[in-house]
Amino acid sequence: MGRGIDTIRSLDRLLLSAIHRCRNVLGDGLLDFFTYPAKAGSFWNRIVRGAYSPEDPKIQVDIPQQSLATIFPEIGDTPVTLVDYIDTPEVMPINELLTVCQLVHLREPKVIFEIGTFLGGTTLQLAANSQAEVYTLDLPPRGHKEYRQPQVWDPELDLYPDQPGVRFRGSTWGERIHQLFGNSQDYNFTPYYGSVDFVFVDGCHHYEFVMSDSQNALKMMSANGIIIWHDYATYAPGVVQALNELSKLVPLVHIAGTSLVIHTR
Repeated sequence: MGRGIDTIRSLDRLLLSAIHRCRNVLGDGLLDFFTYPAKAGSFWNRIVRGAYSPEDPKIQVDIPQQSLATIFPEIGDTPVTLVDYIDTPEVMPINELLTVCQLVHLREPKVIFEIGTFLGGTTLQLAANSQAEVYTLDLPPRGHKEYRQPQVWDPELDLYPDQPGVRFRGSTWGERIHQLFGNSQDYNFTPYYGSVDFVFVDGCHHYEFVMSDSQNALKMMSANGIIIWHDYATYAPGVVQALNELSKLVPLVHIAGTSLVIHTR
């Protein structure tokens, strides 16, 4: 009976994800072709890049996959809260967001640290699905005293919002969300070493940044902590290369059906 319920939940999640993906294709891929051709071109470029793996063997997706239910057999009945979810190409696909939210609910972290705020949509869900103090780090925006013009190597991956964290400002959960600003490669993470129960890495997708963010995530991880990386997929070769190398040093698992990679003690 339990397996049947889990199967139904999985099918429901796949159906919901398929509906949202169809909406993306219709809106961002077809309708925008006539009104916002540049945006539509960007959408299809991401699709093509995700569909074809590069020939370079260093950036093949090869971390072993396991289903979420295999990694955490008790997760089947874990509830999820989604607050004001907005489906756009720049945000996490809903099936991956649901997975992250389930893990937050299951682990009940006291402290969460997110590397890469962007608009703050994921940050909002992390706070809404926990009672944790949530710290989120992004580059200083325009107008900030420490603002520096960010270097853009890849216009598809290097996205810098004018207002990081705008999605959670003024929300019910905003009081528990602490917006931090700085470059993650030289930010001082030492106050958080050994004290973070849930680390979510979704910052700059280039190899050097992913390696640096990963090293800091491992140092911040508490004794019973968990780390999740986003965008382990061929459209982000820097993430793939860095995590493939890291997997030789610490145990990593690629959650099947997602671009999420997990490390837990």
